[in-house]
Amino acid sequence: MFVVGAALASGIVMATAGTTAPVSVRACVTPSGLLRIRGSQGCPKHTKSLALPVTGATGAAGPAGAAGSRGPTGATGTPDPSLFYTKTAADSRFVKKSTELVVPGQAFAPIVGNAVVNQADFFGMYETGTRQYAMADLEALPTGSTITSVDFLIVHASGTQTEMDISDTNPAAGTSSAVVQNQYTTTAAGIQTVTLTPSGGGYTPQAGHAPVLFWNPANQSTDDIIWGARVHYIAP
Repeated sequence: MFVVGAALASGIVMATAGTTAPVSVRACVTPSGLLRIRGSQGCPKHTKSLALPVTGATGAAGPAGAAGSRGPTGATGTPDPSLFYTKTAADSRFVKKSTELVVPGQAFAPIVGNAVVNQADFFGMYETGTRQYAMADLEALPTGSTITSVDFLIVHASGTQTEMDISDTNPAAGTSSAVVQNQYTTTAAGIQTVTLTPSGGGYTPQAGHAPVLFWNPANQSTDDIIWGARVHYIAP
């Protein structure tokens, strides 16, 4: 049950709730504007029936409340391996790998024509007569490659020094400069591997320049043979 009292003079209706609050209050209004709660018999003659809502319009939103305390840390999740690469898989897909270019000894040719070139077992080369630099171009390298090291395979059986260079050339200007040079003095009867490594992680020729290999033997005999070179590079 609920009980409703009316202040007729002011037109204000107030209610106190019982077990269930009504949605609206039924009232009767006289021609002079006075209200009274409608009884079970309805409104008297010459009055009108009104339904007065109990709930008014929604008010403005209040200010935000204070931030709550931080909740507990959640459990560590398990990553889904289908969504990422392992290090091995990522390296195989994205890390640039060093590649090797093999330059045979017979690719080395004297830069001046007064040296006599002889083949050594169809792979190597040696000079007789006048000592002279021999050069091998590296045109087979992809443009923009970075040379990380070069292994010279040589015989240096006697004498003072045999020289090996990785050089940068400017064909338009007709100039060259050594990137790495080794004046090698260790003698041995067999084939030796001499590795030249550019500083700074590698040598990349600038536009218009070209890399070449130079070899200058100590002897003009089979005591000095260039068997070839292995050029290690990273393609662009």
